[in-house]
Amino acid sequence: MHHIDEHTLELYALKADEIADRVNEIEEHLRKCHGCRALVEEMRGYYSDLDEELKQQPAVEISAEKALIRQRNHIKPYYAQFAPPVHYRPNTPLAKIYYFVRRHPVVTMASGFMMIAAFGWLFNDAIRSFTNEKKITDTNPASYYLNNSTGFLEIKNKENQKLWELASNKIDAFSKRQVETRILSTVVTDLNDDGMNEILTVLPPPQDELLKRNYLRIYSSDQKLLREIPFGRPINYRDREYQNDFTSDGVFVADFNSGEKEIFVLTKNIRSPSIVTRLDKNGNMLGEYWHFGFIMDLCALDVNNDGKKDLVLFGVNDVSDTNHQEFPMITVLDPKKIVDKIESQCSPGFGLTRSEAEFFYIRFPRSDMDDLLYLTPSPLGISFVDEKSIRFTTISQIDEKHKFNFDYLFSHDLKPLWVKSNNQTDQIHYDLVQQGKLKGKIDQAYLDNLKKGIRYWDGKVWRKEWTRVQLKSKN
Repeated sequence: MHHIDEHTLELYALKADEIADRVNEIEEHLRKCHGCRALVEEMRGYYSDLDEELKQQPAVEISAEKALIRQRNHIKPYYAQFAPPVHYRPNTPLAKIYYFVRRHPVVTMASGFMMIAAFGWLFNDAIRSFTNEKKITDTNPASYYLNNSTGFLEIKNKENQKLWELASNKIDAFSKRQVETRILSTVVTDLNDDGMNEILTVLPPPQDELLKRNYLRIYSSDQKLLREIPFGRPINYRDREYQNDFTSDGVFVADFNSGEKEIFVLTKNIRSPSIVTRLDKNGNMLGEYWHFGFIMDLCALDVNNDGKKDLVLFGVNDVSDTNHQEFPMITVLDPKKIVDKIESQCSPGFGLTRSEAEFFYIRFPRSDMDDLLYLTPSPLGISFVDEKSIRFTTISQIDEKHKFNFDYLFSHDLKPLWVKSNNQTDQIHYDLVQQGKLKGKIDQAYLDNLKKGIRYWDGKVWRKEWTRVQLKSKN
């Protein structure tokens, strides 16, 4: 893997304009590389802390009476009256000519004709350059850019020229999320094989931010709105009523072994229910998978090693939220079996048909810190380490500045290989031990114990052995 240099990552963390045209490239790398992602987070934390510290510093007034040595000579400020003007180096063609005339008056008077010719040449060159920059011949969208500074989704061709743009108040939020997860706000792809790409996005326009935040919009290459598809509805879960307070959280497009692209839209309630909706390439619904607990990330992976892609979901199971025993989970679905309206086997209660699409459902353990502090460990993201392994990262947040995470490495057939922590996690655990709230330390035995705490659902009970979900009974 080719890593991005630290200077560029630092500019990205500071949202510098110098790397604006590389943001998509950097974010794609950060989704795959945990090390670079962690480095960016450290940089952001450092500059955030530095900014807060500078704000808290009292203003210091320097008094000449208290100085150890007094200056005898007064230095005349450069901006004082009669100071020589500061000459700047011009950039525009016209300014360059004026600059030359001002600095070389004699040469200019002697070469007036040559100066007029030079002016004509520079003017013509500037017009030609301006025309070339603005002329767009390729109108086929190839990529997009979430422009935080303007609040626009920019659609670009393969030459990185902006074709058109859409406004949204959610640009910044989705931009940050896409660094950590594989779920995208927008996809540029050719749905109907006509050679021109369509744009699929869940970003709501400002005027519809509240009323239509649970929509997928499909645009043609020339910005015509082709489809506007809503998701979610009021639903009952175990005698609890949930209103139609859903938000479309991401869109994913893939060909799952059929020769045609399918669209998957992730929609979350403001509380626990989540839906993964399967659509055909025209936006027609094929099925819904309901889960009680947020789905935070997803990817396509050949889990069975049979050359066919499966749909991997990474989220939280909230069934035991009343006693603070929520847990991170992985489920693997056969996308072709997401038909009609089905509910997860491990979060039944919606009154829907039990899913036969799940053939893996894996439960992550809760750490002693989670139980002590009543925290909900949540998925941070999925990252592919190499051709044989995949990493799932969980995170638990105490407050804005204090959070800890664990990395779980699995083989592609979802057998656990190892668990790792980081320095911040180790320090938080150490501090809790010093306060007398916990015992022990995070060492290899601690991490091995977390690995042993992984459980597999077999269709009836949780097992510590690697196993698949067996045939499920229907309601």
